[in-house]
Amino acid sequence: MQTATRRPPPATSRGAAPLRQAPARRRAPPPPTTRAAAASGGGDASPPPARDPPPLRKLDAQGEAEWRRIDKKVNKYPAAREFKAIGADELGADGSTFAAAMTRCVTSVVGPVHVECVSTSPSRTGAYVAVRIGPVYVHSPEQVIEIFKNFQSDARCKFCM
Repeated sequence: MQTATRRPPPATSRGAAPLRQAPARRRAPPPPTTRAAAASGGGDASPPPARDPPPLRKLDAQGEAEWRRIDKKVNKYPAAREFKAIGADELGADGSTFAAAMTRCVTSVVGPVHVECVSTSPSRTGAYVAVRIGPVYVHSPEQVIEIFKNFQSDARCKFCM
């Protein structure tokens, strides 16, 4: 018959005393949402007013020179690059017109873009749509600048990168 041998407890920084687990911290409950306030009869359930995004900053001569200086350090051409534009979705949730216009901005510079390289996602309210185009191959920084200028020439475009 074998007797079980017990191993000594592992040594701790405080000696051989067992470690105690700290009590779990409780989080404060989140503030009530407008739906919860409306359900309980308190508060105004109307959503906050929509804000227009700030106007699109145009790429001026000084900004272009700065962009070229940084681009020279970071990028090598030819390169695969993805472009994204966010703008007003004036025809509804599908955003087809804005998406088609932004796709034309890219294809006019680099040539045809495969349909699988273009994706859209509408905003929560449906007022705006994000169009992602790429990856596409650009052969020079001039092509990138021309694409951004094409994006900025469309009045519906609020943001591009």
